[in-house]
Amino acid sequence: MEDNLRYFVVAYYIFLFLLIGFAMLFVYSGAYIRMNWREYYDTDTWKQKREEAFKFHGRKCFICGTKWNLQVHHVRYWKWGYPIQGRENPKKDLAILCRRHHKRGRYTWWEIHEDRKEYLAQQS
Repeated sequence: MEDNLRYFVVAYYIFLFLLIGFAMLFVYSGAYIRMNWREYYDTDTWKQKREEAFKFHGRKCFICGTKWNLQVHHVRYWKWGYPIQGRENPKKDLAILCRRHHKRGRYTWWEIHEDRKEYLAQQS
């Protein structure tokens, strides 16, 4: 029994060592982009992520369905403890909204879905 516990503790420390090592490699390799959000929105990386979001979600506001004045909203700005810049998953981290429905600041998928329900209820 003590041998099993010893193996578990050793495996746990090896796992922690590798996890910290990969995190350090990730941060110092340049994969972690640290810049002002306004600067990031001018990069080719953001333009590519934005187009991927339009391809996945379509070119219409998720709430009202309009095709005018569309903007891409970051549903979250942090992933795994680091800013999400350059690592966005267009399916989960980005939403297409029109200027009217694009709130500034924190606006989660839950809040977006609730606003869509409200909007559709008002229209019927």
